[in-house]
Amino acid sequence: MAERGHKIVRASNSAVYPGVRLDRTLIVTDDYILDTFRTISDEVHTYDYAMHLSGALAQPGTGRRVRLGNARGYKLLTDIKQLAIHAPVTTIPCSVAGGAWEAALYAPGGTAIFSAHDPVPAKPMFNEYEVRAPLTCLVARRRARQTVFITCWSPSSASQRCRLTVTAADPAGIVSLAVGNTKTGTQRWRLPFVPAATLECTGSR
Repeated sequence: MAERGHKIVRASNSAVYPGVRLDRTLIVTDDYILDTFRTISDEVHTYDYAMHLSGALAQPGTGRRVRLGNARGYKLLTDIKQLAIHAPVTTIPCSVAGGAWEAALYAPGGTAIFSAHDPVPAKPMFNEYEVRAPLTCLVARRRARQTVFITCWSPSSASQRCRLTVTAADPAGIVSLAVGNTKTGTQRWRLPFVPAATLECTGSR
């Protein structure tokens, strides 16, 4: 869905893992990128919300190196460290595409956040995009039956830095949040969850 000032795309799939529905909504505006990832199941699982950056995290880990397991992809990560969490939203400075950005990450209680180095590919191009080192992976991990992870990416300048406020985060219901900065004011989003229906979102300034 495309409206003036923003674009929205949503994907929902219950065939990736048995008994688990993965649902992701991405909202791209002129000022920020909003990523909402829901996981829903009747059974308890360990959920990972992984984000890969062509850049570096400015916030170092705690210094305590950890392992994320030997599953496909994870065994290729190096220098894995756990980050400090500032509930309910953790702000993580980063350098992406030569610019200073911030990731405001909403993670429910019991979530652990990790940083790691991704392997550098042998070929410098991924489709039409140039891959530049360093490559970083940011992972939020939580064990539960269902959960919601939300990240707001924005430039870190004083006027563009966004504040993320989450007022409701029901994985199988409503996610309500507000994103604001001194440049554009506050924009509010209400994301309903109806697996069989087209996503309807509203934004207001």
